[in-house]
Amino acid sequence: MTTTEKMFLIKKLMDEIEFEVRETAKDIEDIDRPLYRMLTEGCADAFRHMSKNLHSQSSGYQIDAWDKQLNYAYKISKNK
Repeated sequence: MTTTEKMFLIKKLMDEIEFEVRETAKDIEDIDRPLYRMLTEGCADAFRHMSKNLHSQSSGYQIDAWDKQLNYAYKISKNK
C-alpha cells in the first residue's frame, strides 16, 4: 500500500468514526442529552473537521498536493 493510499484510508476511517459516533449518540439522545452533545459536538465534529481538512476543495485537496510532493521526492531520491 502506498503512502497516498494510506492517507486516503485514514480519511475513510475518520469518516466511518464520525458516522458511528453520530449513530451511537442518536441512540442515547433522549436518555442523556449532555452526553449526546459531547459526542456529536466533540468527537464526531472533530473527526468530520479532520477528514474535511485532508481532502476537500476548500483545503486545496491536501492529499493530492502531498501526493504530488511525495512523487517528486521519490523521483529526486531515485536520481541522487
